[in-house]
Order: sequence, then structure tokens, then C-alpha cells
Amino acid sequence: TALKHLMMTMFMDGAKVIVIDPEREFRDLCMSLGGTWLDVGGGNARINPFQIRPVPMDDEDEIEDPLYRSNENAMALHIHTLDVFFKLYLPSLTDLQRALLKKAMKEVYEKKGIQWDSDVTALENDAFPIAADLYAFLEQSKDPQMKELASLLYDMAEGADSFLWNGHTNVDISNDFIVFDTKQLINSSDEVKRTQYFNTLTLCWQIMSEDRTKPVILVCDEGHILFDPSTPQTSMYMRNYAKRARKYEGGLWLG
Repeated sequence: TALKHLMMTMFMDGAKVIVIDPEREFRDLCMSLGGTWLDVGGGNARINPFQIRPVPMDDEDEIEDPLYRSNENAMALHIHTLDVFFKLYLPSLTDLQRALLKKAMKEVYEKKGIQWDSDVTALENDAFPIAADLYAFLEQSKDPQMKELASLLYDMAEGADSFLWNGHTNVDISNDFIVFDTKQLINSSDEVKRTQYFNTLTLCWQIMSEDRTKPVILVCDEGHILFDPSTPQTSMYMRNYAKRARKYEGGLWLG
């Protein structure tokens, strides 16, 4: 109750509030405030893990002299993010298999006309590849190792997990009160749960960092779920979020 009062206070004061809700405790509040409620546990909401996230604007982006500016590449950074995604989803992958996956992902992006230097902020959601595109590329390869990877990704592209990850992003993130409902993940495997939480967090970071003048609060109810000792990647992501949030007028609340 206290947490909901604090969230309403921040919302009425002009902050954007994002909630990760594993127990479906914030749907009524979301409806009352005219917010956006998204079932990311297997419902109609899709967060495409292959949609490249824009590089957040940093302090140095205001520096005019190119000698003192970094040149971060959105596609390269996102392929590293996908490497973590697949580590969580398929922890048994070998180093060689992960290397082949990254090579395949680069080629799938190129088939969609997306290069290292593409401006991803100018692309619509449906311009990015989806899981089925990667699966088809691997399945059609003459390399037996690539075909083996296709078998491992079948669930993601056409099986039970396709309801989570095979599709273009269709969520509305323009609302100032957004609830990502993860209740349906309760009966999923640990691998699927961890992976979808990580996938959702990457979108939350995009929302928080896209406008450095807009206060954004990320509320993680049952926050202990994100700090599973067997999933250090998610814990590290939350640590980095907490350290960088203040530069973007952001805040992190763990319930």
C-alpha cells in the first residue's frame, strides 16, 4: 500500500513510472491511472529481443570536438546484449556455438538491410528481424553446426517460447505509467524466466535513458527474483542500472 502511494505521488508529480509486476498486484492501479498494462509472460505483448536498442545519450554527446567523443556502435552493442540473452536462454551453448550464433545474427541483420553504421532510431519496429528469421537462416545453412543451432532455437521461433519472442515489438511505451506483468512466467522454466526478465529490463533501460530531462522510476516488485545467484548477468544489469540511473533523472525501487 505504501509503495502504491509513493508511485502515485511520483506519477502525479510528472514522473514516468515503470513497474515489473510478477504477482499481478498493480493492474487495477494501472487501469485507474489510465496506464498501459502489458502481459509479457506469454500474452499478446511482444518485446523483440532482436530489435536494436539506441545508444543512450551521454554527457559527452554535448561535446562538439570528435577527438573527445566515443563512437559507440548500436548494432555491435546489441549483439553483445544478445550474447547475454542466449547465455541465459541456452546456458549449455559452447563458445563455438555462441560464436556461430553471433556470425549468423550479423548476416540476418544484413539481410534486413541493417549494417554496422545504420541509424536504428530511424527504423520502425517491423524493420528488425525476428526469431523466425534467425531460425530460417540457420535451418537453410549447409553447415551442420548451423543446422544444429536451428534445432536448439526451434522453441523460440515456432514452439512454446515463440509466444514470448517471435514477433516484432508491439508495446506502447509512450504512456507515463507502464506495467510489465510477468505473472504467466511463474510456470516457465528458470531459463525462460531469467531470459524474459533480462529482455524486459533492456527495454526499461531504453525508456529510462531516451530523455535525460524526464524523471523515470523503475519499480521492481518481488525484486529478489532479479538477484538469483545463478544468474549473475541480471544482477550485474541491475547494478549498472542503479549506478547510471541518476545521470538520466532515473530511479530504481525494489519492492
